[in-house]
Amino acid sequence: MVSEALIGVIAAVCSWGFFTTPMKLAPKTAPIVFQVYMSLGIVASSFAVLIMHPWALTLEWGAVAAAVWTTGSIFSVQAVADLGLSVGQGVWSGAVALTAFFWGYAGHAVFGGTAYAEAFPPCDMPHQTLAVCSLGVLCVGILIVSLVSDGGSEPEPAVASTEERRSLLSPGDAAFSRKAIYEIANAGGAGDASAPQKANKARGLACAALTGIFGGSVLVPLKMAPLVPFQHGTNASIFALSFGLCIMPVTLCFLALAYAGAMLGWCETPRFGAEHPLGRELLAGVAAGALWNGGNVASIYAIQAPLGMAVGYPLTQCALLVSGTLGIVAFGEIKGKRVLLWVLGAGILLAGASGLGIYGG
Repeated sequence: MVSEALIGVIAAVCSWGFFTTPMKLAPKTAPIVFQVYMSLGIVASSFAVLIMHPWALTLEWGAVAAAVWTTGSIFSVQAVADLGLSVGQGVWSGAVALTAFFWGYAGHAVFGGTAYAEAFPPCDMPHQTLAVCSLGVLCVGILIVSLVSDGGSEPEPAVASTEERRSLLSPGDAAFSRKAIYEIANAGGAGDASAPQKANKARGLACAALTGIFGGSVLVPLKMAPLVPFQHGTNASIFALSFGLCIMPVTLCFLALAYAGAMLGWCETPRFGAEHPLGRELLAGVAAGALWNGGNVASIYAIQAPLGMAVGYPLTQCALLVSGTLGIVAFGEIKGKRVLLWVLGAGILLAGASGLGIYGG
C-alpha cells in the first residue's frame, strides 16, 4: 500500500504540474469558456477508469464534487492569467495543502456527530508535532516560490487623453500617420499602468487562494460516498467516473449563470473563439482537462493508507515544482537572480514534503 500511495503522489505531481501549461496557449479566453473545454477533456478521460474497475456510480456525490471543483477551476484560470504559472499554482498549492490537512486531521471533529463520522476516523499521527512543523516548512517553501515573480499578465497601456490625441493628430505634423498611431498606443508612463497591474495581482492572489480552498476540499465528497466500492481502497478511483459524468452539467449551469450575469450587466458575455481561434481554445482546454483528471485519479491512490488525506494530498502539491520549472524555462516568467530564490524555495518545499511523508504517515 505504501508503494501504491507513493506512486499516486508522483503521478499526481506530474499530471497536475503540466495541466496548467495549456492555459498559456489561450491566455485571454474567459475562465468560464475555458472551463467548458476542460470539462470535455474530463468527461472523455473519466471512462479510462473502467479499464481497471467495474462500472459504479454515485451521481449525487459526484455532482457535489463537480460543483466544488468547477468553482475552484474557474478561479484557477483567472489566477494563471493574472499571476502566471509559477505564482498562481504556488499560492493555490499552499492553500490546497492546508485545506486538505485540515480535512484529514480535523475531519472527525467536524463530522464526528453525523452519519459520516466513520468516513472521517480520528487522525492518528505518532509524530504529530513533527508532522505539523513539516507542513509549516512546506508552506514556507511554497510562499517563497510564489513571491519571486511579478505575475503573468502584462499591464494594459494607458489610453491617451483627448487633448493628446488632438495634438498628435494635428494636420501640421507631416509624419503624424505613423507617429500618432505609435504614441497613442503607448501613451502614459509606467506609473499610469501600475494601478491596473496591482489590481490584477490582488485579483489573481484572491483567485489562487480560493482555488486552493476548493481544490483541497474536492475529495471530501468521495469520503461521504457509499462505503462499497467508493471507500474500498484503490477501487475508490471509480469515483472519477461519477465526477466526470457530472462535470459537464454542472459547468453548463455555471455557464448559464454567467450569461444571466451578462444580461444584468454584472459581467461580460462569455464568447467562444472570441480571443483565439476556436480550435486552439478547444485543444488547450481539452488537454488541460485530461491532464487534470489524470492527477485526480492518481490523488485517490495518494490518499490511501498509510498516507491518508492529511499527508497524501498535501504531498501532491509538489506539482508546483513542475509548473514552476515550466514557467521559468518555457515562458520566462522568472529571470535573473530571482531564479536562485525560486530554487531556494523549491528546496525548502521538498524538505517540508519529505518531513510530512516521514512523520505524518
